[in-house]
Amino acid sequence: AGLDTFAYRQPEWASDLSIVEVDHPATQDLKRSCLDRLSVESPSNVTFCAIDFDDSTLAEGLRDSSFDPDVPTYVSWLGVTPYLPRQTVEDVFKFVLSLPPLSRITFTFYLPTASLDGIDLEWMEWLEAYVSERGEPFYAESRMEADQMLEWLQGLGFSSV
Repeated sequence: AGLDTFAYRQPEWASDLSIVEVDHPATQDLKRSCLDRLSVESPSNVTFCAIDFDDSTLAEGLRDSSFDPDVPTYVSWLGVTPYLPRQTVEDVFKFVLSLPPLSRITFTFYLPTASLDGIDLEWMEWLEAYVSERGEPFYAESRMEADQMLEWLQGLGFSSV
């Protein structure tokens, strides 16, 4: 979830969805504090699920939420993979593969720093320093080239990438 705002600007058709916002407990507290400060109420179809991936898996964390594992699910996982060890990322992918047919995931991933140059490299070096200073360093092992990512996902069992 992070500071994503989809749940609070959702189109009318989305009101039939069950939206579960998953995030690290501290980040989720920050977001909820910001929403409270701005007097933004959570829509009735939104629930929060705090998960520390150092302590539990996505599947374990979602067991205590309104998430229904028997319903096709769309997972929006943006800006998360570089913050997690590769095995944790793989566990999330495997969880998505365990969901009912028609389930999908959209995610972002970062290229290795060695693959960058120019302004892309400058920006990444700044970002790495920024998040590291805040206690959330990136995991180099979770960053890969697009062809490596494709091969990994297909090897895990994704039929369409």
